[in-house]
Amino acid sequence: MRIYFVSDIHGSEVCFRKFLNSYAVYRPDLMIVGGDITGKTLVPLLAQGDGSFVAPTLTKEVRLKTDEELRVFERHIADTGAYTWRFTEHEYAAVGDDPARLDAVFRRAVVQRVDAWVRLAEDRLKDAHARLLISGGNDDFWDVDEVLQRSSRVECPDRRVVALAHDVELVSCGAANETPWHCPRDVSEDELMDILDKLIAATSAPTLIFNIHVPPYGTTLDSGPLLDANQRPKMGVGGMERAPVGSTAVARCIERYQPVLSLHGHVHESRGMARIGRTMALNPGSEYGNGLLRGVLVEVKQGRVTTHQWTCG
Repeated sequence: MRIYFVSDIHGSEVCFRKFLNSYAVYRPDLMIVGGDITGKTLVPLLAQGDGSFVAPTLTKEVRLKTDEELRVFERHIADTGAYTWRFTEHEYAAVGDDPARLDAVFRRAVVQRVDAWVRLAEDRLKDAHARLLISGGNDDFWDVDEVLQRSSRVECPDRRVVALAHDVELVSCGAANETPWHCPRDVSEDELMDILDKLIAATSAPTLIFNIHVPPYGTTLDSGPLLDANQRPKMGVGGMERAPVGSTAVARCIERYQPVLSLHGHVHESRGMARIGRTMALNPGSEYGNGLLRGVLVEVKQGRVTTHQWTCG
């Protein structure tokens, strides 16, 4: 069984298209996006009386005078994982004064992109001989699951056990231990352990593969920036300080149940492999903001991992 795994594409249009295009290159049996599929930022486009649009970005105000300039700008923003939304000056003023309305606009933009991705996957991979699994991570609103679950081509495996073969099952969970940002799927370590124990209790195959968004604590897969009280990275004499940010529950779960393979994301900077008993744990990392799709191609045969290969493109 050949598995192609990526994670943390965070709304990047170019990364998702690269993921779909990878089927023709790698010919995997199973393609997985392991969580954090949506972006975090909305860029407003303010309609002007002359038919142009103004985009107030963090560094400057961009004026888009033609339809082509508008199209190119919107595509660039989408490729970086952010969203655009067209407003009249009146609409933007009303939304800007109401955080709930602004949040609703942002959620609509998120759901629309996920829906577009599902339809693109159904078209591009309609003849592909690969199962396609996409699930949310701790950053993702629960709304996206409803979109994924409506698809006849995409499977949403979050908090489910999926049979991959008669003797192989996949256990998936997009939740993470609590973060400073209080994300939609953050839970306590005790709750995460309870979720994982119940999932594994429902398994029956001799060979298990984990698809758990957050990596195990204290490994090479979970080294993230150490933050101060204002959630800013701490800087030391050697540069940015780092610390383990993974899950102790996931670490205990891997130690206890010893899956043959454990796939993770969440910590973008910690691409790597770790051995936990007989388990090979992998985190391909993420550089979605640069339009780079990092992944890993894994071969599993007769209950063991025979090869793994990092990919980037």
